[in-house]
Amino acid sequence: METASLLGFAFKMSVITLVIWVVWYAFLRKVNNFSIVRFFILGGVILSVIMPLLAPLLMSSFSVPASNFGIEANITLPAVQIIANSNGYSWFQLITITYISFSLLFALRLLIQIFKLILLVNEGEIKELEGLKIIEHSRDISPFSFMNYCFINPSQIPEKSIEEVLAHERAHYQKLHTADILLFEIIGLFQWFNPFYWLLRKELVEIHEYQADKVAINTKTDPYAY
Repeated sequence: METASLLGFAFKMSVITLVIWVVWYAFLRKVNNFSIVRFFILGGVILSVIMPLLAPLLMSSFSVPASNFGIEANITLPAVQIIANSNGYSWFQLITITYISFSLLFALRLLIQIFKLILLVNEGEIKELEGLKIIEHSRDISPFSFMNYCFINPSQIPEKSIEEVLAHERAHYQKLHTADILLFEIIGLFQWFNPFYWLLRKELVEIHEYQADKVAINTKTDPYAY
């Protein structure tokens, strides 16, 4: 993909993301059915990727050559001059370099986070419960999950709360919340500059927590008896 096409793709994504956020804010912001809102947000960001890719194909399939109407197209466009700044770079080149640089930084950040998770898995004591791999650590970490891995420090959790904590993290795993976050992380490589992307991501994370909290509150079993 050429740099001009890449920037155009990112811009179209940002416009669609803006539309998704406006619809969410206007109609779904106060909806208590979190599953509906979650799938709307996910569907919206997936569309923001698909639509810019399909638009040129759709336009070409519906375009009609001018010769079909007996019109001979002979149009000469004026030459476009790109003005460079004092350093010899055009503004377009500077924007492109900045955009690609930040995208690469976000990609590096994602790889580092995954590498840190691998280290946590290798350093911790692993136990299994109903498909959930519980990684017990002595590190100062708050409970969190990634896919079917749950990372906890048992010494930092009151014994009476362990049941709810594990139920909460197991709900994240069962509802595939990690897949949502990974999708947003990948899209973020192209949309890091877009505030509406970050607003939708924040809303999605809050929905994840509401869904997991609901499961944790309703749990009645003793998940640590293994």
